Amino acid sequence: MSKIKLGGSSKSAEAPATTSTQNHIRRANSYEPPSGNFLLAFLVGALAAAACAYAWGFLSFRQQIHIGYLAVGTGILLGLAVRFLGRGSQSVYGMTGATLTLVACVAGNLVTMCMVEGQEKNVDWLALF
Repeated sequence: MSKIKLGGSSKSAEAPATTSTQNHIRRANSYEPPSGNFLLAFLVGALAAAACAYAWGFLSFRQQIHIGYLAVGTGILLGLAVRFLGRGSQSVYGMTGATLTLVACVAGNLVTMCMVEGQEKNVDWLALF
């Protein structure tokens, strides 16, 4: 125990039992088994990605402009779907959500291009996809 002088009076202060660095090392060395259901998270995320891609393509085609905010909405929706329905907190769930978001955004742009091309050629857009 060490004594610290504060304003003329001496008060006792106990040294902390562990430092912040020691806590970080302890947490880094501890292994937590994976929790949650990764397969469910991936399947739900893939379904949500397909729905977001179609919604992106349809809205962009109908409005005839590229709406960048749809990417933000897609990321939020997929992130929440993968995180909460998969019930996992490891980084693999975040990486899965980010990858599915990228795939959904690219697929949404592809759907938009197919809809525009299909309208110009009087062909169903699914035939071009």
